[in-house]
Amino acid sequence: MRQDSLRIVDVMADREVCSPAPRTFATQPPAPTSAGVRRAGQNPVSGQRQSGHSLGPPQEAIKSSSRSIANAKARPNRIWESHMKTKHTSHLFALGAIAMLTAATMAGCASGVSGTALASDGFPASAKAAKDNGAIKILEWEGYQDSKFHPSFAKEFSATKLEYQYASASPQFLAKVQTGGAQVDLAHPCGNGVADWVRAGLLAPIDVSRLSNWKDVNKQQADLGKIDGKYYYLPWDWGYESLIVNTAKVPGGEGPSSWADLWDPSYKGQISMEDFGEGAIKFTSQALGLPYPNLSAKELQQVKDKLTALGPNIRTLWSNSTDLVQQMTSGDVSIGYGWNDQYAKIKDAGTPVTYVNPAEGRNGWSCGYVVLKDTKHYDLALKFLDSAISKESCVAAINDFSLGCSNDAAVPAADPKTVKALQLDSKDIIATTHFDEALTPAQRTSFNQLWTEVSAGYGG
Repeated sequence: MRQDSLRIVDVMADREVCSPAPRTFATQPPAPTSAGVRRAGQNPVSGQRQSGHSLGPPQEAIKSSSRSIANAKARPNRIWESHMKTKHTSHLFALGAIAMLTAATMAGCASGVSGTALASDGFPASAKAAKDNGAIKILEWEGYQDSKFHPSFAKEFSATKLEYQYASASPQFLAKVQTGGAQVDLAHPCGNGVADWVRAGLLAPIDVSRLSNWKDVNKQQADLGKIDGKYYYLPWDWGYESLIVNTAKVPGGEGPSSWADLWDPSYKGQISMEDFGEGAIKFTSQALGLPYPNLSAKELQQVKDKLTALGPNIRTLWSNSTDLVQQMTSGDVSIGYGWNDQYAKIKDAGTPVTYVNPAEGRNGWSCGYVVLKDTKHYDLALKFLDSAISKESCVAAINDFSLGCSNDAAVPAADPKTVKALQLDSKDIIATTHFDEALTPAQRTSFNQLWTEVSAGYGG
């Protein structure tokens, strides 16, 4: 995440973790001068994993890189660091998270989940929201605690205390909860990992009949959280992972129009790729016409060989969203694998860029909320979620963070330039975006191992 020594403070463990410098395979570009971090599962607000399109959002929303929520126009760096929709996280963190979660599961889920009594409708029993004097504890991406993302709840339940804890990558959400590091009512992970939460027995199903704004939630997004006929995940934010092209610098002046074009020899040393193995394996599979993520051993070897062949074209691997912004605005690279907000920032800086919709389709992330089954405040938690998916909340997400948001009614009310930039008014935008799929533990392990081996050879 940022440059040489950006430190991410883990508020639960009271420790600091230093993130690695971007891995560069040609001349090292100068250090970024702008602050910020971003949802791999990462996201645009926290500094990890996500993406945009042709016209950038309002300038005041793009230029701010402050993580403070005091300023209503600030763009806390998510994805995630990231969609993530991640956002996503580095392959090394993912391997460590898998090991930690496996140990916790073998130990009987160290979180001490015992379960809350169920009401006659099968959902957790609790006091009605209006009579619940308790606090809601939320595991969140930093930046989303602003009341503009739950406006009606903030007004109706102004006396309710919201206690926030934070994670900086999607796997951290599950790790914190499953190991007992976070005991919360709600969490905000990415959709492709929800099945892991359900398998671990951590979640309560969401009674969508109590959500007045559910009728406006995009149904394709909603189905991402439907398991065995029950909704365990409430989609909220989403974004793209695609190619940002500097048309003034790219050889030929146009750049790639498909994922397969990245292997063009004329792009030697021109590409900055996120240090994210799952994303690289996904677009390589698409370029080869292979059925990601269900790859046979033979197909996975094809992907490995193809990614190895991409090495000469890779100039650097970035891990913090500001790295890519700096590299493209300075002209150090002409092609970047990036998210909505990075594209918006690069364009707003005056760099002539396009945001490619590859012939094989754009990739994307989706993140949202889950309810922990041990909550004693189920009805109150649903009031918070209903406010989060309101039109007003999603308009703020679109305008201020250049995100897609699950409430379709927000699109006509949002800033038209941002809507056009993200193509949110396209009726097929969700159907034509390849959102991150849930991976089995075996797939995740093999993909991370492949990326570790391949990326180690880049720059050689």
